[in-house]
Amino acid sequence: MIFNITHKLKVFYDYFICSLLFVKNLLFTKKLVVNNFLYTTKIIIQGNEAELNWQTTGCHKISIKGLGILTGNSSSKRIILKDKINPIKIIFFGIGGQKEIKDIVIETQLPFLVNKFDANCKKSNLTSIPFSQQNLKNILINSYRLKEPKSIQLKKTTIIPIKLKVRFEPFIKSNYPIKS
Repeated sequence: MIFNITHKLKVFYDYFICSLLFVKNLLFTKKLVVNNFLYTTKIIIQGNEAELNWQTTGCHKISIKGLGILTGNSSSKRIILKDKINPIKIIFFGIGGQKEIKDIVIETQLPFLVNKFDANCKKSNLTSIPFSQQNLKNILINSYRLKEPKSIQLKKTTIIPIKLKVRFEPFIKSNYPIKS
């Protein structure tokens, strides 16, 4: 077991802040209220982050199942979504056993790639190039033999007269002002 001192200090600091917020809420706020709880309802690509946002009063500790404990004065958390369906349970703790539980589900999807990019470059064998050229030459010769020339019959073009009328507007000098 590896002893990680920085993780232990962070956990101790979070619990210390939670206990200070508990005392503050015990003296001043007394009631737990969670407002403006927002999260994305769109499908996210697996492995990307989603942000959860909220506003609380009277909260001293926030527990997110599977992620840990946050201090009650935090207002957002970014989480990485790894599963197709991500049920997230968030519990806001207040004074005197007050709790508010938010159960949310964020869906993720793996992108479907038709043609995946291959970073490897395959070089052809240099000894096979003349053979490939000969095969290509034979294929072209054979394909030319299969084609039979076709004659195209063109019809003689005819011009069909249509009765067109051209009407001119009478010239009125006042319609065309001349600058002097």
